[in-house]
Amino acid sequence: MCIQDHVEFLGFIGRYKDVIKIFSKSQILVHSSILEDFGIIIVDSMSYHIPFVALDIPPIREVSKEGKGGCLFIPRNIHDLGMKIVKI
Repeated sequence: MCIQDHVEFLGFIGRYKDVIKIFSKSQILVHSSILEDFGIIIVDSMSYHIPFVALDIPPIREVSKEGKGGCLFIPRNIHDLGMKIVKI
């Protein structure tokens, strides 16, 4: 079983209307960028009721409470990231 059979890695999506199309087909959002300390995409996913997994850092923590729309994982900890994805 390969992760590519279950996950589609989209990378950067430049146009907002494309994001809306993708949300309509999505089951989860994973925001794991350590270079972007707050992604508006997390707020967007919450507004579309798409559960998310994101970094447990102050800017993201401010808009999300654990268990309310998603899970937060320890930065640079792939084991914790994987566990949170499975949890959702």
